[in-house]
Amino acid sequence: MKKILVILLSFFTLQKVMAQEKPKQPTLMVVPSDNWCVQNGFTNTFDNAGQQIKQCDYNKAFQENTELLLVVSKINTLFAARNFPLKDLKQSVSSISSTSFEDAAMNADRQNAGKSTMAESNLDRAKNIAKCDIIIELTWKVYTSGPNKYVTFILAGKDAYSNKQVAGAEGTSEPSMSAPLPVLLEEAVLKHIDNFQARLKAHFDDMLANGREIRLELKKWDSWTNNFETEYNGEEFGVLIEDWLAKNTVKGKFSTQQSTETKIVFEQVRIPLFNENGRPIDARAFGQQLKKFLKTSPFNLLVKTEAKGLGFAQVIVGTE
Repeated sequence: MKKILVILLSFFTLQKVMAQEKPKQPTLMVVPSDNWCVQNGFTNTFDNAGQQIKQCDYNKAFQENTELLLVVSKINTLFAARNFPLKDLKQSVSSISSTSFEDAAMNADRQNAGKSTMAESNLDRAKNIAKCDIIIELTWKVYTSGPNKYVTFILAGKDAYSNKQVAGAEGTSEPSMSAPLPVLLEEAVLKHIDNFQARLKAHFDDMLANGREIRLELKKWDSWTNNFETEYNGEEFGVLIEDWLAKNTVKGKFSTQQSTETKIVFEQVRIPLFNENGRPIDARAFGQQLKKFLKTSPFNLLVKTEAKGLGFAQVIVGTE
């Protein structure tokens, strides 16, 4: 009986170890590219402090273009077959629509108070909802040649946090008289997907080892009489913040892009992918950690954190 128990215990322990050692894959979300949205008229233009900003309107694209859902679903299927976790753009778009009225009201209030408004694109909102690691931007176009048609495509894999391209592929299907668009696209993509997914995996492995990359910006309200060159216990405030980053980033990796009395900008800030509970960490969560540090002695400051997408956070010191 004891031998049976020992065998069963060993089996379940082995299963647990194997599950823990299973390699993690980056979470993906497939979206139509900005170029595709512009070419097909699926954009909105809004005024942001006098600057005309054009954004993709994914909701309109899904409603008016019958091909989009088929194409995105086909690319999702190809990556799902390779065990990549996927987030659904259409579902994220639905969530965005439900919060649009609240965001508009909040921005109106801020404008009336003479404050800056959020300049967050629909893609940024979708990223925040989906919490994906990599965005796969897809561009495609169907051509005809006599009785035949063929499709060209471009895939751009971009880090959802830094927006840097980490993988790319482009190609053309064979001409066909009868094959539907999803089949033509699958045929064209399959020729390149192995190299493409290998680059995605290499980027994710680098993030696991060296942290994901974000941008962090510290500013001060005019009402705060001190600044980032004020000394605490004989050390400049800005230097103490850098010391905190050195201790809390992965392998102490970050770059000070700008440092003045009123503003400090950190780039290539490498943060862990997950916290101690296994939940993903984004720029806002990391900014919140810095906020807690600045609220303690010897600073005892009032601090506000604002997220500008998954990979960019502002930490503002003082009061408005």
